[in-house]
Amino acid sequence: MKNLVLYDIPDRVSQDLMEKLMQALSLNITNEVDILREEYKLGTILGKEHYAIIDPGSYGPILDREFDAPEIYKIFDSKFKRSTHKNFLFTEYPKTLNQLHFFEKLHQVNQANFYIVHITVSKDKIYQKMIKDIPNGVKRGFENIQNTPWGKEYFMKLYEVNNDKELEEYFKEQGEKAALEYSEFVEKRTQSIIELMRNHPMLVLDADISDEEIYKSVKGFWEKY
Repeated sequence: MKNLVLYDIPDRVSQDLMEKLMQALSLNITNEVDILREEYKLGTILGKEHYAIIDPGSYGPILDREFDAPEIYKIFDSKFKRSTHKNFLFTEYPKTLNQLHFFEKLHQVNQANFYIVHITVSKDKIYQKMIKDIPNGVKRGFENIQNTPWGKEYFMKLYEVNNDKELEEYFKEQGEKAALEYSEFVEKRTQSIIELMRNHPMLVLDADISDEEIYKSVKGFWEKY
């Protein structure tokens, strides 16, 4: 059994490219939202907690969740047994050591081999992209505090500012801090994933290359094994 793990940065791999890969490599696809749908059907606590998130497809709160490995294993073990293709395209896995253990158990029990494609972006590019978005972040900050029951005055006191200009500067400083912290986090996460999955064949691609280059590289990587 061969399974492709596409570890993507958010929104880089288009649906068209995903479908093209699935068709060319005869893959079923699954991701974290699919897992939550299955968990909801099974009545697990995780499924119940995230029911409101599932249908809108909002990935934000899901991505950083520490999933329960035994429950996920049962779900995917069932998926493997029901599958007609027997090969899966996993997206956004693994993010944690817990999820890695889940992969290894599937590997042992189902003889499931995992081939990792990690699409990455440099820390500097992430930082610069977030810095450019700071004016929008400032605007959203003002809108958010205006729409809360507490009002702008409450937050001005909380942030220790005296007027709109100081509030704007506060939002800018927070945006710069968030850009630096997040870019460093992504770099460390990339290194961690590569280290965690070192026992599986891996292809690392730069996010700046074209969809066609990604397609050719992934297809060649898959066919190599």
